[in-house]
Amino acid sequence: MIYLYIFVSVLSLLISYFICRFIIYFSHKKGLLDHPNEFRQHDTPTPYFGGIAIFISFIVVFYISCFPFWNHSKSIFWLPVLFLSFFLVGLIDDIFKLSSTLKLLLIILASLIPYYIFSVFYINFKQFFPIFLCLIFFTNAFNLLDNIDGLCASTGIAVLTALAIYNFNFFFLVLIFAIAGFLILNFPKAKIFMGDTGSLLIGAICVIFAFLSMKTGTSGKAGTHILNYLPLFWLPIYDTFSVIIVRLNAGKSVLIGGKDHFSHRLMKRGMSNWSVITVLFFITLIAGTLSLFSPPLFSTELFIFLIAASATYELLTRSK
Repeated sequence: MIYLYIFVSVLSLLISYFICRFIIYFSHKKGLLDHPNEFRQHDTPTPYFGGIAIFISFIVVFYISCFPFWNHSKSIFWLPVLFLSFFLVGLIDDIFKLSSTLKLLLIILASLIPYYIFSVFYINFKQFFPIFLCLIFFTNAFNLLDNIDGLCASTGIAVLTALAIYNFNFFFLVLIFAIAGFLILNFPKAKIFMGDTGSLLIGAICVIFAFLSMKTGTSGKAGTHILNYLPLFWLPIYDTFSVIIVRLNAGKSVLIGGKDHFSHRLMKRGMSNWSVITVLFFITLIAGTLSLFSPPLFSTELFIFLIAASATYELLTRSK
């Protein structure tokens, strides 16, 4: 079995990496680049379709590795379809630059589609409703989190790694290394961005696999409580609500982008891009993993501590 794990990991990383390389070449040749402006962190035109590489790598390696199990469990073949609607919404937005309202409407519709696939796993609509709400919120939150090089991808890897430690499945390896293949080229200074195609996809992947882990638990034990997952998602939650507060306080529209996200504010306090993504990665990984193996009350307290500590640090250093 260890050889299967190595195979899917290496194959997923290589496919993602080389597709990203092709996208970089093709995008520069055709002028499909994200140009710098007052709302962007980068200063050079950069390709932005990296999410395509992540999705293709995941789909290809997933079906290759699952083929021997076709006769045992056909339900697993539906898993990639859960993410297709979010991939398409992100791709459409990257190509046509949708308005915020239309984009939100499409995300809401995309969040409904997995219900019909989840019926394969015997989840009724009452059980699906919290998944529906989380899909809407966290796909948008991860979209907002894609604001500096490496942050969204590294956060997605941290969340999936914590989930894999709690309830391992080789699907996590496929996803983690598909994102890692892209992240190699997205580290500062990024040669490629994931675009909305990637950020919406990663948000949906993290939510859906978190809920699937919640139902199964570790080694067949009873599943976890939803509160156990709060520390795992503390960063997109804090970033989303803090940037809304910052913009409302400044009299700005919350729908318009800017360099006022949590990561930007940390960099203004002297941290480098590398320092920000490294620190936030390990906080998410360690706190998220610890929380999944802890009682719900401790997880809630840990989440409150993370939010309070982040806000306190910002308040104490805001004059710098």
